[in-house]
Amino acid sequence: MINSLGASHQCTVRAAGIGVAAAAAGEPSALQKLDETIIKARNIDGAKVIILGSGGLAGQAERLTKLHGIPVIDCIEAAIRVADMASKLKL
Repeated sequence: MINSLGASHQCTVRAAGIGVAAAAAGEPSALQKLDETIIKARNIDGAKVIILGSGGLAGQAERLTKLHGIPVIDCIEAAIRVADMASKLKL
């Protein structure tokens, strides 16, 4: 997907290996895996921004931004904002 969007030179993808239900429930083991994955993305990949790619993580962006010191984008919130903007622009 990254290659098809022409973004392979500026981003990477990392999977935390957690299920949607575990993420949505805020299970401690799921949150720990997520934190570990964000740390690797930041420290190894040089990530300056994280995009959460699961609806199960909706509502976690603000907490994760504060915890990890880099912007974290909630994919659900971002999609809703884009849809709202598109409807206002009549796209």
